[in-house]
Amino acid sequence: MPMTPPDRPALSAASRVLLALELLIAVFHAGDFLFDGRRPGNLLAAIGFGLLAWGTWRNGAFRRMDEPTPLHAGGRNATIIGTLFVLVSFFVRYALGR
Repeated sequence: MPMTPPDRPALSAASRVLLALELLIAVFHAGDFLFDGRRPGNLLAAIGFGLLAWGTWRNGAFRRMDEPTPLHAGGRNATIIGTLFVLVSFFVRYALGR
């Protein structure tokens, strides 16, 4: 059984799937930013999904209610900031048309 560092919980299967999806979406938006017009909405989405992926990797996701709270405050903060970046990217893309 693989060992995990004491400051990071083991990821569940659902957390691994979510992490893979977040990384895939971040890479897609980064590539879209670099190769298709350098739109600010794509850059914000790439950074946001990257932060969401880091927060998921650091603290896991899909915890049961009886499990302790996340151990790493930086992961929690990255998740919150990443969510804000993704929401702002939606606003920039669809409300401002950029």
